[in-house]
Amino acid sequence: MTTTFRSLSDLTEQLRADGVPHEANEGQVWLPVEEGELRTTAMILWPADVALLQVVIPLPFQSSEPHLPGLHEALARLNHALIVPGFGLDHEHAQPYFRIVQPRAVDGSVELQDVQRALGTAVRTAAQFGGLLQGVAIGELAPGAVTDGLA
Repeated sequence: MTTTFRSLSDLTEQLRADGVPHEANEGQVWLPVEEGELRTTAMILWPADVALLQVVIPLPFQSSEPHLPGLHEALARLNHALIVPGFGLDHEHAQPYFRIVQPRAVDGSVELQDVQRALGTAVRTAAQFGGLLQGVAIGELAPGAVTDGLA
C-alpha cells in the first residue's frame, strides 16, 4: 500500500505515528540527523504556493571570511561532479548546506517513498562531503580536495 501525503500535516501525523522525533511549524518540519560524523537538523519545507518539497541539510559549521572563496570553489566543484548537485551556501551565516527539491504531484501530494528517497539522498550526500567541506571552510584543505577520487 502506498502512503500519500496531501499536506504537511499528513506528513507530521505520519512522523508522530512512527515515533520519529520532529518539530513542525508553518510549512516546515525539522528532524534530527545522525549519519556518520554528521550531526545536524534536516529541514523539510512544504511551500504552499508551489508543488515542491524541499529537503535541506545544513552542515554544522560556518566559514570565516578568508576561507569563503575556497568554500565557494569547493561547492561549485562538487555540484559539477555530482549526479545530484545541491550544495549551496547561506551567505548571511556563512553556512553550507545540501538541498534536494522534489516535485509534488499535480494535486500537490507526495508519496512516502519519494520523501524517504529525497531525505536519504540529501543526508548521505551531506555526510559524505561534510568533513571535506569543513576542512576547506577552516583553511585546512584546498578546494580541489573535495572532488579527489570522484569519477
